[in-house]
Amino acid sequence: MEAKLSNIRLSTVVPGEVTAANTIRRCTNADLAMKFHYIKGVYFFTKEAANGLIIFELKTAMSYLLSLYSTVAGRIRRRLENNRPFIKCNDSGIRVVEAESNTTVDEWVEMKCDASELAYSGHVLGPDLEFSPLVSIQFTRFKCGGISVGLSWSHILGDALFASTFMNLWSKVIKGETLSQIPITINTNNTKIPVQEKTYAFRGVDLAENLWCNANNTKMVTFSLHISSKIVDRITSNANAKPFEALSAIIWKSLAKIREQLDPKIVTFCTYGSPKNEIKAQRNGHFVSRVVVDFTVSEAKVTDLAQMITNTTLNDSVLIEDFVDGENKSSDVTFYGETLTFVNIQGANLYGFELKGHKPVFVNYMMAGSGDEGVILVLQGPENCSGVLVTMTLPRDEVISLKNELQNEWYII
Repeated sequence: MEAKLSNIRLSTVVPGEVTAANTIRRCTNADLAMKFHYIKGVYFFTKEAANGLIIFELKTAMSYLLSLYSTVAGRIRRRLENNRPFIKCNDSGIRVVEAESNTTVDEWVEMKCDASELAYSGHVLGPDLEFSPLVSIQFTRFKCGGISVGLSWSHILGDALFASTFMNLWSKVIKGETLSQIPITINTNNTKIPVQEKTYAFRGVDLAENLWCNANNTKMVTFSLHISSKIVDRITSNANAKPFEALSAIIWKSLAKIREQLDPKIVTFCTYGSPKNEIKAQRNGHFVSRVVVDFTVSEAKVTDLAQMITNTTLNDSVLIEDFVDGENKSSDVTFYGETLTFVNIQGANLYGFELKGHKPVFVNYMMAGSGDEGVILVLQGPENCSGVLVTMTLPRDEVISLKNELQNEWYII
């Protein structure tokens, strides 16, 4: 059955209280390096959670939350003196989409395919940049009575940890909890890193004016694999590494075998610090490291690759702000997928967003706007099944070969 949406309705939710005049959030170099990227999250709930659910009440709770997180309801502006973007907290609000699907929740979860259609797939910043909402929320009702809540989050606002925390705080407001005022965190550390001292350079893309959307040279496809706890235990034992490092090594090696002469020799890894600080991390605060090799990856041992990844992420990771260079005014960059990129967000509490006391049966996060080399996210697995969820956005012509490789060689699928 082809999944289709119907009865689509659009509205806007604004903060319940007026934000102080001239409140802004400066955009760091890290924020601007993320401006082509959009975090997509979809939370699936059964009909028990959806029964009697009133969307207006969810919007009211969101309005209260936006009063605390006024940046999320802001709009992009540019400084007159240097054209540098910043976020003006002008209470313009977020976009809300309501739709109906001709499928069931179980059918969507079973497909484990690109679910961005359930997170307002049309959400990009621009071309009317000053009027584009930074965040969209989509409610989709299914024919089984279930519902999904989709999030489309402009990465310039902050990373996946901040995005998922925002959703969890919304859940608390829905339940009637009172949150304390949360100040807007403005990073004023604009220390510049000379280009000649940087180990890695980004590949430039055409300078974007008012349409922040990455143009891929190849068709990209998103799909997910749920890897059970039993399989995770096996591959971590064989690789002598933790799940993220072991899975990254296996997928890296498999893609190198598929790509042959285009063997990826530079790979980027993104990790997060302690989730205990997540509420204060209203920014792009993840850590980044890169592995560069001069050997044939497809012939390497997974244990060696996993050890190399482990050592690099432990010893050579730097904050994203220290990794990027904001001085190149002649071009923009694509961060995710500029090289093959692995992102570890297992620490995010994706199942902390509840409706009427019900946890979602399945949660998936993906990255829209990634470059042609691809991006792989390692996520918390479904709570009732445990394990991990791996969501990949890769060139379409690699997907079947990769699935065969993971099934026949690694027995993951």
